[in-house]
Amino acid sequence: QTDKKEEALQNWLEVLRIAEEFDDKLKTSKYLNNLGIWYENDNSFSRSIEYYNKSLVIKEELADNRNYGKTLHNLGQVYFEMGDYENAIDHYNRSIDMKSNLNDLVGLNKSILNKGITYFFQSDYDNALKEIRQAIKLSKKLKRDKLIVEKDRYLGMTYFHQSQYD
Repeated sequence: QTDKKEEALQNWLEVLRIAEEFDDKLKTSKYLNNLGIWYENDNSFSRSIEYYNKSLVIKEELADNRNYGKTLHNLGQVYFEMGDYENAIDHYNRSIDMKSNLNDLVGLNKSILNKGITYFFQSDYDNALKEIRQAIKLSKKLKRDKLIVEKDRYLGMTYFHQSQYD
């Protein structure tokens, strides 16, 4: 398993090198982002942040706003996994702003939910409820029933922690 993981990493680094060699900024940004995901899954959070940030610089240069918002969301997830909830919320907020401007409702929904979950882990249940309710409302608008069930679970957990049982 470790050999395959290492092989995958080497392959990503090689395609990144090739994209950089050909000065293909779009692919370079994509591969930097994929390396950020790889390192995040490996729990190498500082490396993940490094690659995500390098990807953001190129995305900003290319005005690739849709993917910029996705990478901000990914950074929010990394900070959340690190327990750095303030940075997570900051990145989710920036992602929400970007996705709102692009009318990317599916991406917006994910960032709003993750922001709510982050508030939940901070024991800020009022803000958690606000965000989770907003995510449920958006899921209903998008007719994404599976997402509604997931959000209802977080809503229930938040009410439980507030001792609101009815």
